[in-house]
Amino acid sequence: METKTITGIVYSFISAATLGSTYVPLKFFDRSDGIYFQWVQTMGQLMVGVFLTMFTTPSPVLPVAMINGVFYAIGIAGIILGSAIFTMVKKKSMRVRPAPWSTLEDQIKKAKKKREEPPIPRKIVCLLLTIFVGFLYGNFYSPISYLMTNDSGASQDVRSYFLSYCLGASFTSTVIFMGYSVVMKNVPRCNPELTTPSIVSGILYGVGMLSFFTACQNLDQVIAYPILSKAPGIVVSLWAIFLFKEIQGRKNISQLFFGIFVTLLGICCVSLSKVLDI
Repeated sequence: METKTITGIVYSFISAATLGSTYVPLKFFDRSDGIYFQWVQTMGQLMVGVFLTMFTTPSPVLPVAMINGVFYAIGIAGIILGSAIFTMVKKKSMRVRPAPWSTLEDQIKKAKKKREEPPIPRKIVCLLLTIFVGFLYGNFYSPISYLMTNDSGASQDVRSYFLSYCLGASFTSTVIFMGYSVVMKNVPRCNPELTTPSIVSGILYGVGMLSFFTACQNLDQVIAYPILSKAPGIVVSLWAIFLFKEIQGRKNISQLFFGIFVTLLGICCVSLSKVLDI
């Protein structure tokens, strides 16, 4: 097995462990609407980027490499917006059926109100946001990969571009938070208790993304993406079982472990396809 392949697989699992643990520090705190959390979290990522810069030789801050961070920040904002819209749709769809003794006039009024507030457009917006966020995260590594492939003078060490990624994410999140503050008339919803957990979350995410970049550099994206997209979900599930006790019951846990086994089997097959050149 090549050293490069081993390095890529190791960093893949480091990335999975840290990305799967990113939101654990926030579990016990009110995240409000998520905008403040997103902003502070990018500061934690930036701390990782600055710390890395002290020990490596970074390339200049490049706008193309910053696009990775822009994709991340806009993607998180899209998830927050979609969640808010979905919550409204869910609340509107949970209507109480008219009782048998309700008058016909009451039923007509309720039916008319339901026609006036159809949830269908909001569902379509949620669907489009999901597709858009999927596009952003699906092309998350593309800007840096394009730069390294097509610019003859570009550094081939992916760590050189991590600070640019962090600055792109931080800048975009700051712009989003400023716009949010304007919409909220300078009274944004900020939970002070969320500050330190958000920074810790950002540090975990920063380490995870740095490992993600390194894994993608040492493995083909075709190999790295399946591992990095599935493995963090396994870590999240383990936290849900052993720490938060969100999943209980022998049947539910058995089904979950069977799903984890299938996922791990798929990851092993993908990894072996690289090792054995299948």
